[in-house]
Amino acid sequence: MQDEEGLVAQGLLPDVDFCRHAVSLGDRLPSAAHLRTCAVCLRRWRVTEAALQGWQPMTHRRAAARVRRMAESFTVPERDELYRAFYAHLAECRRCESALAVLTFDMEPRRGPREKGRARGSGLAVMQ
Repeated sequence: MQDEEGLVAQGLLPDVDFCRHAVSLGDRLPSAAHLRTCAVCLRRWRVTEAALQGWQPMTHRRAAARVRRMAESFTVPERDELYRAFYAHLAECRRCESALAVLTFDMEPRRGPREKGRARGSGLAVMQ
């Protein structure tokens, strides 16, 4: 609870900028099941993945122009050719990530055809 209060004191919004469930986990990662139901954690997972993978970011101008389109396709697990460059930019740009957060905070990620029937997974299946 103290961590959550600290985040709110910094001006972050619960369920938009951070997930209360994920904060309660401490250093542990949210489960794949949680990623399939939480847009906040899915967005943060994608941004973290981009940062860890070292993908080349698109320019700020290009990313800002694509935020709305990326939000519209946010719940779809398939990736197009712009996915990596867009999320790599979000890993470096808090403004664009905040814009995407506002547009996607209440979306529930959908399971793709490859995931149906899977009870368990690493969470990476959500991303493919």
